[in-house]
Amino acid sequence: MFAARTGVPILALPNPTPAVSESFCPSLAVDADTMVVGAPGAAVSGIRAGEAYLFDLSTGARIATMPNPTPLAFADFGRAVAVSGQHVLIGAPGSTLLSVNPAAAYVYDSATDRQSDD
Repeated sequence: MFAARTGVPILALPNPTPAVSESFCPSLAVDADTMVVGAPGAAVSGIRAGEAYLFDLSTGARIATMPNPTPLAFADFGRAVAVSGQHVLIGAPGSTLLSVNPAAAYVYDSATDRQSDD
């Protein structure tokens, strides 16, 4: 992250689980002091199913790791992300969860670190 006026780096958020082909940060979203970062190539249960990470921008600390709840190979979970308040939306455009529409989107509640029913 850079200072808007000076362009000076003020915060770096390292990949919490660096691995080959993880694709950390092709998508990110910010709301106030919260940032969600996608890693669609991250391994979940030994499968490249994807994860997303929630960071506190005031401290740089990782708040949560959100793994793909239906880990399927190349689901691309985390390819698209959004955050609004305590709700985090994570897209999985390559997911085969639904046979008619191969894409899926998941909503998480960052206050509970669980998938939301909202």
